[in-house]
Amino acid sequence: MTSQSDFLMLLPQVAISAVTWAQLVLSMNHVRDRRVARADVWACLVSLHAGVVRWVAAMSTRSSPFGVQLVFAGAGATLGWTCFVIIFNRGFVLASRQQLFALVMSLLVTVFWETHNRILFESGACEGG
Repeated sequence: MTSQSDFLMLLPQVAISAVTWAQLVLSMNHVRDRRVARADVWACLVSLHAGVVRWVAAMSTRSSPFGVQLVFAGAGATLGWTCFVIIFNRGFVLASRQQLFALVMSLLVTVFWETHNRILFESGACEGG
């Protein structure tokens, strides 16, 4: 059962996604005359979706097998990478080999973070004192 505090945890995930999207768009000088390109708006929606998927991964840390947690975290990382590629390539363009390699690196970092989170949770360090 999902509690109210579980849904509250969705807010920071969505905020992280929105701020990350804004950081990317601004870092690449994509805002022109206070307007954002249509592809960048679509990238924002992908980024927000990534936040929801990462929230599911976070929720599965305590209630699902580690494999389920990794699948959702990997899906969230892939959506986040997709957002970046849309913004960087200025549209829906196939990723380059380097960008695909960056996806592999992103997934590897995700596996390490999720392993860290699972160990932290299962060690009891998250129970509070």
